[in-house]
Amino acid sequence: MSRSMPTMSSLTTHHLLPPFPSDLSTVSLDSISLDELQSSNPSQAETKLFAACQDIGFFYLPLEDSELGRNILREAEDLHALQQRFFALPSHAKDEYGRDKVDPFFSYRWTPCPDGVGRREMYSLRVDDFLRVRQPLPRHPMISSIEPLLASFALHCRQVVQSVLGVLEKSLALPAGALLALHRDDAARGDFIALQHRASEPADELMIQNGEHTDFGSITILFNWLGGLQIREQTNGDGIGEWLYVKPIPGSVVVNLGDSMVKLTAGLLRSNIHRVAPSPGLQAGLPRYSLVYFSHPNDDVPLTPVKGGLVDAAQRETDETGEVVTAADWTVRRSLGDLRGVYTYKGGVEWRDNSDAVPAPSNRPIAA
Repeated sequence: MSRSMPTMSSLTTHHLLPPFPSDLSTVSLDSISLDELQSSNPSQAETKLFAACQDIGFFYLPLEDSELGRNILREAEDLHALQQRFFALPSHAKDEYGRDKVDPFFSYRWTPCPDGVGRREMYSLRVDDFLRVRQPLPRHPMISSIEPLLASFALHCRQVVQSVLGVLEKSLALPAGALLALHRDDAARGDFIALQHRASEPADELMIQNGEHTDFGSITILFNWLGGLQIREQTNGDGIGEWLYVKPIPGSVVVNLGDSMVKLTAGLLRSNIHRVAPSPGLQAGLPRYSLVYFSHPNDDVPLTPVKGGLVDAAQRETDETGEVVTAADWTVRRSLGDLRGVYTYKGGVEWRDNSDAVPAPSNRPIAA
């Protein structure tokens, strides 16, 4: 069972939805308070965060106990209301902002549900557009109308990312700024906000399996209102663990590391495989919405281990070699699907063997 118990939140709308089943086994994740991380004596929270990032790569982050966190929750609820209106638009209105018309990645994408009626949809919004780091891409007027909200939400989420990166720098005995300098607000980055919607659908194990993935950025912040996210249970040895649900907790977000953090730390940190299954219990008949902030390194950062501290020692102990790519190249290659395939664990990353890869439909969302 989870190490954190759900609480009623006055800032979220979870109470308007059917409860997550109380008798369902869930993955055990540590709960690490944002307020504690930002306090004058955060040592206990830092220890828990570092252990979680090494062991499973996921943790809960309660937000209600800090002013920054409360602002983020309010903004997330506003965006949640907006995305429900957006995804209710006619298909043709959304398709005008599809990947074939706007951008291969930062655009609206969809794939049909198994019943052929509903859609699994994602609208990826590039953060650099709202922060005026790049020339904005075309976007739906409904999105343009809330640009100040999106910019504020992005900057607040980046503060959370900076807090996590600061802890990891300290825990890895890296020079100050070793990771933070690779995630600058004034640099072109692949950060994006994902609005996501899945129509109510029956379980389809093949589609669920095809959706198994690791995130390819640095740090992911997930806001979810219904169950659906699953993580593979850890096992002792080489056994394959059972897929378990991650229970949504009102007032908390789920934070996880992506492949970039593993590459930057020579495998000391964990990017864990996860997937999305139909919501369980009484939640099963409802459409599922989620809101995600994906943080990435600066576009020009080579995804090679940083220098210093524990990373130097880890790099000496591995003989891993391979192509060096920048953060921008890694995003393009992962988003276009040429690194999909069978997952095996190596050096902290769920590496992909393309020998048995299943071709990805052109509209396939890469995350959920």
